[in-house]
Amino acid sequence: MRGDEPCRRRDVNPDVFWPKGADALARTATAKRLCWACRPTTRAECLRWALANPVLAGEAIWAGLTEPERRAEASAAPATSTAPTI
Repeated sequence: MRGDEPCRRRDVNPDVFWPKGADALARTATAKRLCWACRPTTRAECLRWALANPVLAGEAIWAGLTEPERRAEASAAPATSTAPTI
């Protein structure tokens, strides 16, 4: 994953992952459906990238989640310690 595309599938218009305009609700539903059709490992990789790169992920749908849903996911995730284990 390069990180600048929410979906690797070549048969999918990437615009669907940026739900704006009059058809935002339809795009959101389509993007979520496409994401949930992916393998769980692919979705997990996608979500990890989006959470680690919130500015680049922007308002796009990543791993089947909107930006507010990803923020909630990040808030709910347990904090990871950077302290070395002894």
